[in-house]
Amino acid sequence: MIPVLPPTPEGSLWQRFSKGARHPLAYLQDITGGSPVYPLLVLFGLNAVDELDRTAFGVLLPNIQEAFGLDLSGILTVVAVVFGLALALQVPVAHFADRTNRVRLAIAGSLVMAVFSFGTGLATAVWMLYIARAGSALGKTTIDPTHNSLLADYYAPEHR
Repeated sequence: MIPVLPPTPEGSLWQRFSKGARHPLAYLQDITGGSPVYPLLVLFGLNAVDELDRTAFGVLLPNIQEAFGLDLSGILTVVAVVFGLALALQVPVAHFADRTNRVRLAIAGSLVMAVFSFGTGLATAVWMLYIARAGSALGKTTIDPTHNSLLADYYAPEHR
């Protein structure tokens, strides 16, 4: 038999904890200072997908290495080329983001990243893997400069 606790003077446990409960969007409105929540959620989702892609590739690296018959230097070359490409393009993309519509640039970069990340899973040869990862890196280069600028556009400094 499950013991039942007598009600407290304040009411049931649920009544005490739910008294100050609010909708999650109300909490987000407080965080953003009344600014729109939608851009924050979209940018969070895009960043989460980027991190998922990067982490999944890292976790599956031994399996990818085995599937393509690459030695350690071969697979590290793939990683280095992707990292170098992304690093080299960060500044030009940031310069471009300051002079064009950031929302369109973020959408285009996200679509490029999605297509080439999907292509990573379809790669059947090493050259296809290089192209897929390089294209994914090209899309990822829009994430940091464009998203940081969009956050600065949408939210006041005291709420960042």
